[in-house]
Amino acid sequence: MKQFIIYSFCLLFSFSAVSQGGYFGKKTVVSVDGSIRATLIYQSLLSSFKYNTGSLNGETSNPGIAGGFTASVSHYFTKNVGVGIDFSMTFNQLKMPFEKNFNSFSPYIADYNSTATVEKMNMRTYYIIPKIEWASRGNLPIGICHSIGVGYANSVLTDDEYRVRLTNVYDNNGEFYSSVEHTGPLNYYSYNKPLHGVVLEYGLKLRFPVTSFMAINVGSSLRLHMPHLRNWYTGGNISYINFGEDIRRSMRMSRGSNIMDIRAGLSFILF
Repeated sequence: MKQFIIYSFCLLFSFSAVSQGGYFGKKTVVSVDGSIRATLIYQSLLSSFKYNTGSLNGETSNPGIAGGFTASVSHYFTKNVGVGIDFSMTFNQLKMPFEKNFNSFSPYIADYNSTATVEKMNMRTYYIIPKIEWASRGNLPIGICHSIGVGYANSVLTDDEYRVRLTNVYDNNGEFYSSVEHTGPLNYYSYNKPLHGVVLEYGLKLRFPVTSFMAINVGSSLRLHMPHLRNWYTGGNISYINFGEDIRRSMRMSRGSNIMDIRAGLSFILF
């Protein structure tokens, strides 16, 4: 990862010596954007499987919009072509498996009649995407800018306190509980594996100059995550499946289905 970032910055500034043009002679830009995207595709993809949709007391349904932010650095070595690198983070709320047979949730003991309903969990995805930027005409860094890049994605579940409702379980003294709710950290569910992957991105951005050193950004991007097809359609609607694999499928489908976002923010035209 460290070498990947170093190489990306070397690429970004390797053309500085031959730079020309720019806005007021400035060719290096730092941008900060907020983004939103719809999660309707993700909701529909899991609609045929048994995933929790708010059945725990006080739990809300999955939101239809998710957000994130991006920080980027770009350098333009002509008025039409440049290179850059994006660092971004997105937030998602995941549907979790429910009514699953399971072995145990300490301190409770399960049997073949036991089920578990897990609260929806929060996921963050981190991106590092080197990119090439170009404009068919104009005076970069202002105006309409296209970009294409290949980068790295890393998704993790946040280590919050999550609830689970258990049915038909026993405690260590053998006492039977028809229904009980329990709260524990992420490692309570024996799952904390990150989801790595390669992502392809196309972006379109329009910069409106406000001053000689600042511009307003509006734009959009399309992200295609290279799929991990193993167990993509496994679990959810059968009597038993590995809980960890069910979570990974929900993570993959959430990340892979959120292909388009809308962005807005500020660019600082430095030197």
